[in-house]
Amino acid sequence: MTEAAAAPERRIVVLGVGNLLWADEGFGVRCVEALGDGWDFSPPIEVLDGGTLGLALVPLLLDATHVLLFDAVDHRGEPGSLLIARDAEVPRFMTSSKMNLHQAGMNDVLASLEMLGHRPQAFSLVGVQPVELADYGGSLTDAVRDQVPKALEIGLAELATWGVV
Repeated sequence: MTEAAAAPERRIVVLGVGNLLWADEGFGVRCVEALGDGWDFSPPIEVLDGGTLGLALVPLLLDATHVLLFDAVDHRGEPGSLLIARDAEVPRFMTSSKMNLHQAGMNDVLASLEMLGHRPQAFSLVGVQPVELADYGGSLTDAVRDQVPKALEIGLAELATWGVV
């Protein structure tokens, strides 16, 4: 028999969430796609497309020490504007409307992690104020698509503060 592997000392999850079928709601997923296309990451960093997984994200984040989240959030700014929020600030921006009553949002994921006794050491959100959410089958609006490179720049700077080169 072999000993069980110890949990990693540090595990950084870069997560994009959202629904590609609802216009700017797909911002987070498009950000992690662009990261995957332009940069190579290796453990302890994982880049994940969380799409609309909802509570299925809980086991994927359960041992994460650092989480960088890309998402479309209502931060009351100008449409297409970006926001960076950290740690205790993050949940207040995770209250955006769900597309239906069966969806679980990121606040549900965060609450579930906390109920399981897990809180990442660092949690950062790079969010965009959506221009359009109700366009089923539409892609990102121009204003939001134009912010993807800047969002990646902010996200990479955030990773650098965590010691990721």
